[in-house]
Amino acid sequence: MSEHSEIKNIFTLIIFILVLNTAATIFSWYTLLPWFDMPMHFLGGVFLGLSLSYVFKKFKLVGENISLIKFSLLVILFTFIIGALWEGYEYIVQFYTHASLANPIDSLSDLFFDIVGGILATILYIISRRTDPSFGGKK
Repeated sequence: MSEHSEIKNIFTLIIFILVLNTAATIFSWYTLLPWFDMPMHFLGGVFLGLSLSYVFKKFKLVGENISLIKFSLLVILFTFIIGALWEGYEYIVQFYTHASLANPIDSLSDLFFDIVGGILATILYIISRRTDPSFGGKK
């Protein structure tokens, strides 16, 4: 997959997430459909995983000959860290606004879906880059 296609796919996904989130906010889907944040966290995990995969390889933030396993674990770890920071943000907002945004079970569920999305993104990224010599592929 070309670099332009990767950027286009990542950009399209974040626009889709933003439009879906806007609709969910306007139509109260988060309240009416308590499970709705699960696919949103999954999509967020996919977005983060694809974005991190692209950034790590584009800016050579990982070694050229890093193994697929190490690369995947690194992307998934960073997806988890960003998801955990988001959950922390929800707790802070909840503290100051007294809104009901987070609880421990919801936070664990959100992190689970973030990670699963990150895993799928890593798999998709590896498949799309199977001809990349830095992953041991053939040109």
